[in-house]
Amino acid sequence: MKKKASVLVVDDNETNIDILMGILGDEYEVSVALDGERALEVAGEQPPDIVLLDVMMPGMDGYDVCRRLQEKESTRKIPVIFVTSRGEVEDEAMGFEAGGVDYITKPVSPSIVRARVRTHLNLKRYSQELEHQNEVLRENARLQEEIEQINRHDLKNPLSAMISIPRMIIERNGVTERQKDLLLLIEEAGYRMLDLINRSLDIIKMERGIYHIDPVPVNMVEVFEKILREIKPITDGKHIPVTLFLRDKPVSGGESFRITGEEFLFYSLFVNLLKNAVEASPDGRPVKVFFEGVKRPVVRVTNDGAIAEEIRGRFFDKFCTYGKKGGTGLGTYIARLITETLSGKIGFETSEETGTTLTVTFPPSL
Repeated sequence: MKKKASVLVVDDNETNIDILMGILGDEYEVSVALDGERALEVAGEQPPDIVLLDVMMPGMDGYDVCRRLQEKESTRKIPVIFVTSRGEVEDEAMGFEAGGVDYITKPVSPSIVRARVRTHLNLKRYSQELEHQNEVLRENARLQEEIEQINRHDLKNPLSAMISIPRMIIERNGVTERQKDLLLLIEEAGYRMLDLINRSLDIIKMERGIYHIDPVPVNMVEVFEKILREIKPITDGKHIPVTLFLRDKPVSGGESFRITGEEFLFYSLFVNLLKNAVEASPDGRPVKVFFEGVKRPVVRVTNDGAIAEEIRGRFFDKFCTYGKKGGTGLGTYIARLITETLSGKIGFETSEETGTTLTVTFPPSL
């Protein structure tokens, strides 16, 4: 047999109590209290599912009782309906400010009392069910995060060794230029795999706003050189030259442009932007990268293609893609997420006449 919901009726007038018990007694387990102190004792010993509370009582009035119920963890979530002869707007406002969920004026209507009690008990039940579902989701997210941390740890150790070996071989004598290029490709592929492993969990943390940055100065020229080696098959296939500019002068080798952050974050951010720029550029047309600014570092990526009008308003949104077969629509979203995590700003200008410029501006320090 289904257990009846419990109702605590608080009123210093026994006639009023008899009326409410007559209205609710057949459907609910009704307990009573004749004053505020006793009401708090009853609610503390066995919290009811709902309280019907008179306002005007000797000693502690209904507003004070409600506030006291709100202060205790065990009684905070009990819905309180004020039942009183005071029906002014100011009285209702005071009731809601004290923590009440509803307000019924005397003389009471049996149908209204039953409807209000039923409604707030249902709302309480729905709230509890929702809280339980949220708790299950939080626990699932926690378990998922733990599993991903374990998987990431198990994958990173052998991968780190794989990344370090090509550089060790290159530093030895007798390595040809062709062999050096192949070893660098292996190294870059390893970095890319490591980036994917790191990013799977890091993106979740960034979306939650709990990602912790360990900032260090990073040479963006070296980062882009690694990216260019990775996307070389794409640039070669489309015959697209990519040129790096340091304050309007082409980078010739050995230059440095440092931004404070994390290398893997910068790599993930700009591999998405540069790859997108190359894919969007007409064949044979140049893609250019500009490193600018002194106090506030700025990186601009330009190409001669234009962003489709259909997606310009949501270009950095999650799953936004247009006209690219197999595209996930995550590249620019991840770029925005990383930029914001680094306390930077990202934006674009685009037109059919001038092409597209993506601009990422970083703070002086993190």
